[in-house]
Amino acid sequence: AKSRETGYRWWTSAGLSLLAVACCGLERFPPAKKHLTEALQIAVDSQDHFVCISALAGTALLLSSQGELARALELYALALCRPFIVNSVWYEDIVGQHITAAAAALPPDVVATAQERGRALDLWETAEQLVAELER
Repeated sequence: AKSRETGYRWWTSAGLSLLAVACCGLERFPPAKKHLTEALQIAVDSQDHFVCISALAGTALLLSSQGELARALELYALALCRPFIVNSVWYEDIVGQHITAAAAALPPDVVATAQERGRALDLWETAEQLVAELER
């Protein structure tokens, strides 16, 4: 029963990140924020890398959609440090292209600095901080 519960929790948390991305596409930001907060909390509690990076990518999209471009670039750069995201055509199409297009308004040095900061972030510390930020 424990493995069934763990599997259900994993699919639920992975689904929350995808649901949040869909909400961003529909410009339904409050539900996206709620779903991402829950997914990140589950990721932190379970130390699940896949769920965490999926939620990071979704959070980057949310922040980009709300004009927080430097923070979005940081988070997506951190997510891109993981093979699942960097090799995913889906994430590039749905998240990466949106963030790149939005960041085109920023000076190249600001983009490069934000991406460098993102690559230097600790995955779990960042996830914990995001839970606190998104809950506000």
